[in-house]
Amino acid sequence: MRKISNNCVFALLITIALSIGSAFQVHAKKLGNMPEVSVPIHIRVDNNQVYIADDQADVHLYSMKGNKLTYQKHVAHRGEGPQECISIPFLVVNKEILYMFTFGKCMFFSKNGEYIREFRAPPDGISLVSPVGKNFVVMKDIFDSIELSISIYSNEKKLEHKKLMYVYILPKKSRRGSKIQSNWYPHRFFYSVYEDKVIIFDSTRGLFAEIFDANGNKISQVKLDLDRIKIKDEIKAATEKKAKSNPGWEVFNSKYYMDFPEYYPPFRDATVDDGKVYFITYNQKNPLNLEDKSREIIVTDLKGKLLKKTFITIDPRGGFDTFFINKGKFYYVVDNVETEEWELHVEDIK
Repeated sequence: MRKISNNCVFALLITIALSIGSAFQVHAKKLGNMPEVSVPIHIRVDNNQVYIADDQADVHLYSMKGNKLTYQKHVAHRGEGPQECISIPFLVVNKEILYMFTFGKCMFFSKNGEYIREFRAPPDGISLVSPVGKNFVVMKDIFDSIELSISIYSNEKKLEHKKLMYVYILPKKSRRGSKIQSNWYPHRFFYSVYEDKVIIFDSTRGLFAEIFDANGNKISQVKLDLDRIKIKDEIKAATEKKAKSNPGWEVFNSKYYMDFPEYYPPFRDATVDDGKVYFITYNQKNPLNLEDKSREIIVTDLKGKLLKKTFITIDPRGGFDTFFINKGKFYYVVDNVETEEWELHVEDIK
């Protein structure tokens, strides 16, 4: 039986996200069960290998040879020693390595899960570090903004700033009495590393991404002009009703108030694979049908040329990095409430 977090607010958000975004889809294919996984937080797919990091800071490796999911090994677990995760790790897989960043510690593994080395990156505002080429992308929280920069790992065994790439201004949260705003459709800002490139996504600027090389030099930009999608009153009412029926509602409601913007952000998730940028938007085939789990995917090349607009049949869970696109296939996790196990499913992006 998988473990469940006992944090009420976290449980509320998980339950609502699951109810909105995870359901069995007859058009997708189940690859297998993952009884070893607690609550999946990050998934990465590289050809025939799947890496899962869960809420217990465990990292699991699976094989998908022959379209069958097979457990391979327990790569890392919670702890402060070598090959151990201080917190839930952020995963990066490139041509040569499996990399993990976990609260100021950068760890390198072979793609078969064999430990190679690690070094420390003192927090000091650093929230994320990822390798790119011979350098590192460093994300720092600076008061009311987030900075992305390129750093080198010096002979002095520390990360040294090399070039600032991007500054994202954090939106200010409002208050109603003692309660803090909880925006249910917030703007998204994050980055991906792909083939020695850094792709920065910023939904405040539209359907937008900027692409940099491993030295922090801008290469190209993706920006598409699309009609904004208004959030229907029926959607707001249904979301609020579902939240209020959750056992964690009273705890959540004592601290936050639900707030909905007039329009959805231009995209909710995005990733890069095989020389293409994939934006997952809030657009659905039947937006007023609350049982509709479809989501639109907009595909461009790395220079911003529109290649495809299509739909997938399942909506990935908001707020959790539990989907991945690899070789034109959409991989995602499903919570099977009957078996109390997580499942890995796949769907072709047609």
